[in-house]
Amino acid sequence: MAETLVLEPDQFQEQVDDYTGKVGTASALEYTASVDNAGLASIEKYLECVTEMNATLQLYAQLAELDGQSMQKIKAAWMNADNENATKTVAEIIFGTGSDDTEGD
Repeated sequence: MAETLVLEPDQFQEQVDDYTGKVGTASALEYTASVDNAGLASIEKYLECVTEMNATLQLYAQLAELDGQSMQKIKAAWMNADNENATKTVAEIIFGTGSDDTEGD
């Protein structure tokens, strides 16, 4: 069963701004661990996990930034389509042709 995606024009920019703000918060996260000369293998593994977590957060931030840019592109395409359709007649929108294209055939 396919889901329907509905974009509300009045709320879309607010949603994009909210999303990018949250991405900024997430991308600013960085974990640290200090073990001061501890030589235990479990501590070393813990430090390795912390380093990997930070790298993962940075990758997430990059992907989320691309998502935000994609949302802005969707909005731009949407607005361009609205502007293009605003100058057309109903017949041009429905049939995809000008009202005088079929005359003379």
